[in-house]
Amino acid sequence: MRVPALAVAALRGHVERFLCAHGVVPGQLREDTELDSLDLVNMLLAALHHVRVAHPWLGRDGAVVEPPEPDPPGLLLAVHRALPAFDAPLTVDACIDALRRASPFVVDDGPCGRRSGPPGVYPYLSLETDEALTRDDLADRVFAVVVDEGWHTEPDRWDAVLAAVVPANAEPTSFEALAPEPARALAGHLLAGRPAAAAAFVTMFGRDTRCFGLRGQGSAADDPFAHGHAWSCYDASGYGSWGRTLVLAATDGLRVAYLDALWDVASE
Repeated sequence: MRVPALAVAALRGHVERFLCAHGVVPGQLREDTELDSLDLVNMLLAALHHVRVAHPWLGRDGAVVEPPEPDPPGLLLAVHRALPAFDAPLTVDACIDALRRASPFVVDDGPCGRRSGPPGVYPYLSLETDEALTRDDLADRVFAVVVDEGWHTEPDRWDAVLAAVVPANAEPTSFEALAPEPARALAGHLLAGRPAAAAAFVTMFGRDTRCFGLRGQGSAADDPFAHGHAWSCYDASGYGSWGRTLVLAATDGLRVAYLDALWDVASE
């Protein structure tokens, strides 16, 4: 498998940000980190796929000539086995080397393009929760994303990333940034009136946490959460379902957690 040199450079950036976000310092042994091994492997595979899609090979007239191949069966286990030993340093180079040994690829300086690749999304397991916010509150609702840096501060990129994570059900899905107070109020509503849990959710990734909600899901009525977001979804055969939902997402750009509620659900 050939991988463009520019894609490998981008891959290194994703791995470096991931390790830094988890407090891994240069020279630190793998056994001394608090990283879940499955999170690390999933990140490496998602990042490799993302950068290959974002840096396609170019042929005559700029045509894409070599789309990425699907991951072969057993690749996740192969990468896990290729990770550095627990008594060895966990470095960017060691992570890239694990990918190259498990899914052999050659770095190629040939011409490649640059486009916006879809975000890589996978369940995130390394989360440390606040005492007020239990793992049960966030069961199956915390994901990591692999995407170009800074997306959560750029309004024209919010929708694509958040829609890949949260079950908003409606197309098109549009999100808006929420100030701390509205975000905390919505979190309190979705967490059954538990203010400590609400405060923990909207700051769960530290001071860089930003919160988002579905555009137009609130109202100016006495109960601002009574209306919600009206959604509908139909398949190719015409079978559909619809209802109302509330969604609150919190992210630091690398991880996304969400709370949601559904009601008035119907189908035909």
